[in-house]
Amino acid sequence: MTISVLIVEDDPMVAHLHERAIERMFGYSVVGKAKDGSQALALAEKLKPALVILDVYMPHVDGMEVLKRLRTLRVPSDVIMITAARDAEHLQEAMRQGALDYIIKPFKLQRLTSSLKAYATRTSGLARPGSLSQLEIDTIMHQERLRITPSSPALPKGLNELTLERILSGLLEEPSAVTAEDLASQCGVSRVTARRYLEYLVTVYQARVELSYGTGRPARMYTAVR
Repeated sequence: MTISVLIVEDDPMVAHLHERAIERMFGYSVVGKAKDGSQALALAEKLKPALVILDVYMPHVDGMEVLKRLRTLRVPSDVIMITAARDAEHLQEAMRQGALDYIIKPFKLQRLTSSLKAYATRTSGLARPGSLSQLEIDTIMHQERLRITPSSPALPKGLNELTLERILSGLLEEPSAVTAEDLASQCGVSRVTARRYLEYLVTVYQARVELSYGTGRPARMYTAVR
């Protein structure tokens, strides 16, 4: 069984990172991406995805309103919220509207994959024929029984998983060695930020750096370790 997913995120780079993480999971397929709430509702009604990955802060129609309208329209989709909204009011409203999980940005991708694994377990349990035992119902109903794992040890201070994934994705797309300044422009971050993440990738053997000697000061050129 393939679990179809609709990603709702107004930042194209973040949406791309979510898509990459989901497509890596066995049994998942991204069937659409929406950049605002209005588009999300139209695609959800058309595609009827099993799961919607939903941001809160978006233009036109925000994520909470999208969640409410999905329920009003009786679209048969489960929802995982991925958002920068940290207040209890948003969390409570998401829970009341039936969101299965609530993940705060920035987060480690392990947190998202853990939630997707838990959702797959829940889905497979509901797909079983016949009646369910109380233990099976408890496993399906209570997320803590599905053992969503905490994130792995933190990255060095000042670094976060989403930006790291953005820098690495940008580096992997480059056909040849690039400077931190070039990659910063591509990824929409400052040169200093790009340099910090690139140097970290070098220390964990996901990138290599070489000096390019021309006129003036030698340039540090980075390539991804593939």
